[in-house]
Amino acid sequence: MLKKKYFIIVIVVCVLFLFSCDLDVSYDDGYSFYLTEVSTSGSVGGLSVDYIELYNSTDEDIDLTGYYFGDSEDIEDCYLVGSNLSTNEWDSDATDWTTTTTTTETTVIPANGYLIILFSNDFAITDAVSKTILETWTDGEDTQTVEASFAGNEYLTIPAGLKASKAEGVYIYDGEESEVTNSFTYEEDEQGNDTVFLYEDGTWSQGTASPGEANE
Repeated sequence: MLKKKYFIIVIVVCVLFLFSCDLDVSYDDGYSFYLTEVSTSGSVGGLSVDYIELYNSTDEDIDLTGYYFGDSEDIEDCYLVGSNLSTNEWDSDATDWTTTTTTTETTVIPANGYLIILFSNDFAITDAVSKTILETWTDGEDTQTVEASFAGNEYLTIPAGLKASKAEGVYIYDGEESEVTNSFTYEEDEQGNDTVFLYEDGTWSQGTASPGEANE
């Protein structure tokens, strides 16, 4: 009877160990945060815009102030996230973007959470990293309205799209100019219809967009 009890305990421990390993298999490269989703022709809340998704695998918020983001491996071509960021919001009456005064509020990837970062020159807002509130806007031809669950959120905005012919991929560096997470490279127009690039189990593939949520 005692041997049987020990046997059951050993089985339970092994199962728990294997399950915990399976949970961590996608994020075992030693980074604090990971590039988990890239879209060069997808949408955020129904709006057509390039974006990336970052996942914070730690139990503490990660402040992105002083980090560089870009679509080139050369850090000099990347954009620095400053401590003072302007916030852009669409003015329906003026049919144009308005920019508020700068704020000292930092941009963080929440602990064990996700952050969506827009890569877009379609907005024609600014030549510096800023924040953008997605609600309703006009791209010159059509009026687009963001889905309710995405409305009113502030997104960090990099003033460069990911579809340019000179784009090499997505690169992120810290203040010491060291690459701080997994990188992503691609050929122009490589993305399939109605799919995005997803990072799972240490590799990139294409699948269903799920910005702000775990990949499936």
